[in-house]
Amino acid sequence: MLTDGHTFVLPILRDSPTPQPPNSPTPQLPIQNLKSQMPLSLPNLDDRTYEDLVAEALSMIPTYAPEWTNHNPSDPGITLIELFAYLTEMLLYRQNRITDDNLRTFLRLLNGPNWVQQTELQEEIRQAVLQVRDRYRAVTCEDFEELAIEADARVARAHCVPRRNLDPETSPNPQEHKPGHISVLVVPHDGYEQSSREILATVLKDLEPRTLITTRLHVIEPQYVAVGIRLAIYLKPDAVEDTFIFTLDPSLENDLENGSLSSGLREAFFNKTKIALSENVLILVKISGKEWIIYDEDNDRRYIIRSEQDAKQEPGEVNNTEQNQKLNVYQDIIRSEIIHLIDTFLHPIKGGTEGRGWPFGRDIYVSEIYELLDKHPSVDHVEPTDGNDELIVYGTGTQNGANHADDESSRLVFDDVKKQGSLAAQKTLVSVRLEENELVQATLKDNDITIRFSRS
Repeated sequence: MLTDGHTFVLPILRDSPTPQPPNSPTPQLPIQNLKSQMPLSLPNLDDRTYEDLVAEALSMIPTYAPEWTNHNPSDPGITLIELFAYLTEMLLYRQNRITDDNLRTFLRLLNGPNWVQQTELQEEIRQAVLQVRDRYRAVTCEDFEELAIEADARVARAHCVPRRNLDPETSPNPQEHKPGHISVLVVPHDGYEQSSREILATVLKDLEPRTLITTRLHVIEPQYVAVGIRLAIYLKPDAVEDTFIFTLDPSLENDLENGSLSSGLREAFFNKTKIALSENVLILVKISGKEWIIYDEDNDRRYIIRSEQDAKQEPGEVNNTEQNQKLNVYQDIIRSEIIHLIDTFLHPIKGGTEGRGWPFGRDIYVSEIYELLDKHPSVDHVEPTDGNDELIVYGTGTQNGANHADDESSRLVFDDVKKQGSLAAQKTLVSVRLEENELVQATLKDNDITIRFSRS
């Protein structure tokens, strides 16, 4: 806001406004494009006018020249004061303006002392501004992370930890506070784990010239904490869908054998069941003889297709051996889905609540695992297995290296809850603690996931 009450809008990458004479109102420039103009109050470096300068000079005469008593405009001395006040006002007006020469000087500071103007001045300014916005120098943690990802296409994620030397080969105490040190943890894309050393060297070579002169840079792999899940999963009573038995001609059976679902098989299924299968149908497993389990992903339903030519019983008449076999197959399918669900949730690249990778150093909470499994449509409820802790810590290491034994007690976080009607306290596992340089490596074993059927 200027002294005369007007607001000046500084145009970005546009022609400068035509200079106005002194004492004229500063014009309000129209905002035609908010992307190319930015409202900005122009600072007034000196707001003294011609009258102010003359009055100030006249007030100083009695102090410096008391014998000078004729202050009329006809006096030659007064004429000189008015002349210098006029020239001073012109200089003050230029002081509040940026000339083309000033702009060229600024461009020379940005582009180097050998810069020479090649195009129109406003185009040179546009190119210089775009160049300044390019990220080159690594100063903040965000700079290090973005530049590390750009350094090698095989890098999926990067995490910067300031004031730490997390390199186990050079730092005996990685958690020690070390000013001037920067550790950048690099996670490669799936399939490039064996090239991790080459990737780290490429990122280090790219980042070192971009850092400040006093920075000690360390580009390393994260540490992975191998964590297992030990739970009993109870399925809903209707988790096993009905068996649909109908005649399949040899060509349709061949489609199932080859793992595909043809239009003829879809039509035969609809004619028998009045259920329209979506386009996303998977052939999960062949049980025995001519009986298959299919899974409709869109509807999240599983169906059993059984050829009538192979059926020795009427529909609904299934012997106990075959029924148990069918339940075992379903248990294996659900167990595989549960393991895949947990593995995806804890994945270093596509895990987490936002699907952008498990956050570095974020604890794993038991409640999150329960919430995750409860979303599965076939799960009725989840319980600890025979009173054991739900999470297991196997060890810590790099993604390719062998895990070394870890002190599980230092990582497991418990909450003491008093048993009702008793003074004894029962330890309830809350979470597994992770350090800032650590991610999760899901180590899920089939025998740790128990699948059971709830009673209706």
